[in-house]
Amino acid sequence: MGRNKIAVVQTPQADHVNSMGTSATPPPSRPRTSCEQIRKRKFMWSIIFGLLAILIIGSIVVTIIVLKQKDLGASTEASNTTDTTEASNTTDTTEASNTTDTTETLTRTTTEEISSVLSSKTSATITAETTMETTTVRITGTQSTVTTGITFSEIKTTTKTKVPILLTTIDDTVYGVYRTRAGHDSVESMFIFDRYPGQHPIKEAPDMACDGNISTKYLSFGECRSSSDVCVGGVNTGFYLTLRQNATIATGLQICTGKDDPGRDPLVITLEGSNESGEALTKGNSWTHIYEGSSGLFDDPGRGACGKLQSFNNLNRYASYRFLVIDKREKKNCVQYAEVLLFE
Repeated sequence: MGRNKIAVVQTPQADHVNSMGTSATPPPSRPRTSCEQIRKRKFMWSIIFGLLAILIIGSIVVTIIVLKQKDLGASTEASNTTDTTEASNTTDTTEASNTTDTTETLTRTTTEEISSVLSSKTSATITAETTMETTTVRITGTQSTVTTGITFSEIKTTTKTKVPILLTTIDDTVYGVYRTRAGHDSVESMFIFDRYPGQHPIKEAPDMACDGNISTKYLSFGECRSSSDVCVGGVNTGFYLTLRQNATIATGLQICTGKDDPGRDPLVITLEGSNESGEALTKGNSWTHIYEGSSGLFDDPGRGACGKLQSFNNLNRYASYRFLVIDKREKKNCVQYAEVLLFE
């Protein structure tokens, strides 16, 4: 008997069957990272970190350089200031040295030169040691490098000598005054000597204070009598005159002592100027104040000698001058002086 063959047909099975009997697509599997990829990533990160480190270090270096440049600039400025100060001090020292040298040169003026300028009638010696004045020495130069300091390419020295003013009057008259203060009217003193206030000896008249002769003198009793030993005389006395020459600018004054009694020396004086004439000169409002202060005789130069030259600022020209005594050395009944010298 023949046997029936049964054919078994195999059908493809589903990839996955869920609980419900339906098939589902399986989830994709994660790709595996190769060693080559890992090495590439590490290389990239190392490059990034290297660049960041370079940027940080570069910024720090730049900051340090900037700070050093600022410190160097401040140090250079301080050094330049110090060099400038040293140069200025060097210049001041040179000015002082040149001023001293010029002063020593000017004080070598001979007595004969001063005497001849004052008057042809001069018959006595007049000390000329203090009749010169030196102005400030001006120095100009060029500054070289810091290491060498100052190099003077040119030195200019400016000196000014005070010139005596000739006190020759326009009418050969010097008017003596007493009981007169600066800015007030003049009270004329008298020539006749009869022991009354406001008088002076005929042989010791006001014009003898301006005759260029140190052996003569002007003596004034002022408010006192010549016979009084207790009266303080000679204060608020003096004289005025009008110059024969043109108006002058007086900038200095010097007084010479009489031959006797230092207690009569004037110590504090005034000087006024005017361009009025005649009777107007007796009025106080005609006079302009020029100087009030020391006569230069506080340190007694001795008898028949001139005191220190007193300089003052004056820019105005005057044809007439009034000289007054405010105080004297001791409480004597008169004041006296041999010469009053004015200088331009």
